[in-house]
Amino acid sequence: MRINGEHRFGCSDREYFDRLGKIGGQGDESALADGIRRGYASGVCVPFKAGEPVYLEENQWGIIKVRRPGEQVGYWTFMEAAS
Repeated sequence: MRINGEHRFGCSDREYFDRLGKIGGQGDESALADGIRRGYASGVCVPFKAGEPVYLEENQWGIIKVRRPGEQVGYWTFMEAAS
């Protein structure tokens, strides 16, 4: 499995990821960008690179949890972020 496209991210904290998804669904791009930036700064969220290999750990209603090779931490992201 690999990451599809640019500007993909994942969060190790499911609640934080869900919150960002709700903000994005409301169309508040400024709050979403701020939330992602804060997630990166705190280490809760990480950016993914296009083509980066990942392992699928969970699949739940349009979101997935993936793990990078060699790492133990999984990250929640949108299903379309990887295939």
